[in-house]
Amino acid sequence: MNTVEALDANPNKQALLSFKSTVSDPQNALLDWNSSSSHCTWFGVTCTRNRTTVQSLHLPGVGLSGIIPPHLFNLTSLQVLDLSNNSFQGQIPAGLSHCYNLREINLRRNQLVGSLPSQLGHLSRLKFMDVYANNLSGAIPPTFGNLTSLTHLNLGRNNFRDEIPKELGNLHNLVLLRLSENQFSGQIPNSLYNISSLSFLSLTQNHLVGKLPTDMGLALPNLRQLLLAENSFEGLIPSSLNNASEIQFLDLSSNLFQGSIPFLGNMNKLIMLNLGVNNLSSTTELNLQVFDSLTNCTLLESLILNSNKLAGDLPSSVANLSAHLQHFCIESNLFTGKLPRGIDKFQSLISLTMQQNLFTGELPNSIGKLNKLQRIFVHENMFSGEIPNIFGNLTQLYMLTLGYNQFSGRIPVSIGECQQLNTLGSLPIEVGSLKQLSLLNVSDNQFSGNITETIGNCLSLQTLSMARNGIMGSIPDKVGKLVALKSLDLSSNNLSGPIPEDLGSLKEMICFVEVTKRLQGS
Repeated sequence: MNTVEALDANPNKQALLSFKSTVSDPQNALLDWNSSSSHCTWFGVTCTRNRTTVQSLHLPGVGLSGIIPPHLFNLTSLQVLDLSNNSFQGQIPAGLSHCYNLREINLRRNQLVGSLPSQLGHLSRLKFMDVYANNLSGAIPPTFGNLTSLTHLNLGRNNFRDEIPKELGNLHNLVLLRLSENQFSGQIPNSLYNISSLSFLSLTQNHLVGKLPTDMGLALPNLRQLLLAENSFEGLIPSSLNNASEIQFLDLSSNLFQGSIPFLGNMNKLIMLNLGVNNLSSTTELNLQVFDSLTNCTLLESLILNSNKLAGDLPSSVANLSAHLQHFCIESNLFTGKLPRGIDKFQSLISLTMQQNLFTGELPNSIGKLNKLQRIFVHENMFSGEIPNIFGNLTQLYMLTLGYNQFSGRIPVSIGECQQLNTLGSLPIEVGSLKQLSLLNVSDNQFSGNITETIGNCLSLQTLSMARNGIMGSIPDKVGKLVALKSLDLSSNNLSGPIPEDLGSLKEMICFVEVTKRLQGS
């Protein structure tokens, strides 16, 4: 038999040609797969040195669809199978276990259904398995505990359920474990805390319960990302997490954690800390030590502590947080007092959200130096005085809420420089230049003056609420020309004159609150 005949008879080549004939290939990714050429030269195929045996099949994101055909099982020397980012359907075939040399299986972002075959647990050489973002379901087979060579296991964004099997604790080489966005229930098995090699652990968006062990940070010292958000974990946040000094991303948000936030000063590589939406509390200055301890975290970009029960004045150490801070989110707590000085240090700040607290005093002028700000939320506090002239430099600002405070006077005309603004919680003089504005809420302050005629230029405006202020004069006729307007509330002011006739013809209007009893000619 000559070389050409040998190649044509090669079972690996025949298996690949059968694969091609079974799948749909609308982008012609497999166009060069034909019997007249060596399969080792085909797109996506890598062979061993003898140029006959397929070692790798690498076809990510090339538009293939159909079921994963059984012909692949004949590729017994296959080490890498990457069919990610395609549209394969059906189940993961149990016959893949015949490819006993497999080191990598990547099937992420397809449309696969059914359960994980328990036979895959026999692939003793497997190091990498990724089935993220499919429609897989059922439980993780206990046989997966036999995959002791595994370093990367990503089962995220599927519909897996039941408890996490304790057998996963046998995977002592595991570096990444992602089980997020599933339906897992029960507690984290204690055996997982024996995997000291873990660097990435994500269990976000499941139905997990229970307390975290007090020695968690000591048991998993190599963690770089610990993501446990959107579960029902309870109890105290383990103080031993401070020993996991490699952590860069720590997200324990949307759980039932309580008590004070522990000292985290050893996490000097921390980039993101999210403890929002829990039951964390602070009743003494000591319990706000988190701000003091985080001054060591010079890489910190996101600090999110919203929706807890944190109380007291913000310490002056807030100004010593990382100069790289981009998101400072402490809304929906019980913070009091004035904002600390030095906030202008945070030149990278994008989000400043501190609404629904008990802050007092005036807004600091230094906010106007933060020219990268996109969101400022300070509504529902007890801020007072006039709004400082801070907006001329905030050209990237697109959301601003100042309502439900005790502000007085007028809003600076510099608000007109914020051309990206689409949500506004204050009454601007130059509001007419804000073409993208869709929400204007000025309610429950002490603003005075007239409603500017230029508001008629805000043709994207859907919600206009100026209730309970000291606004005077008449309602401009142009308000009746705001064709997108759905909700209007001008009640409890000092308005007078007729209601614009065109208000009655606004087709999108679904909520029209009584303007005021002092209006005449209506």
